[in-house]
Amino acid sequence: MMPGKLNSGEQDFIDKMRLSQIADIEGTAPTRVRFAWEEQADGHMMPTGYHTDANGGWDQVPVRNMVLNSQTGNYEFTTEGIKPITIYWNPAKLDFEFKNNTGNQEPLNLPPTITVTPIPEETGGYIETYP
Repeated sequence: MMPGKLNSGEQDFIDKMRLSQIADIEGTAPTRVRFAWEEQADGHMMPTGYHTDANGGWDQVPVRNMVLNSQTGNYEFTTEGIKPITIYWNPAKLDFEFKNNTGNQEPLNLPPTITVTPIPEETGGYIETYP
């Protein structure tokens, strides 16, 4: 991957060694896109993507290490907070099987695409719509 420009002249690509160093200190790395789950009017959660800029406060993301679970063979990471989320990954078995029951009884309803929109730089008396 060719390095490009990110936000205030930072590189587009951060190599594995640098990411590992950042994760070891539980630091952050620059990003140009942030994704979040947002509740829709009907109560369903929908993934939404936003382009970031250097001054918006969303231009840094936490970087953490995943730990290999020797019993399952999966790498795992659990987030901090009141409602922690565990992420599972297995590079040798990309189609690995998920737990049958996560406790959530709602059917999964993901959109076929996730539109990434710019974060509004101004607020005021106009409305901007996207297809």
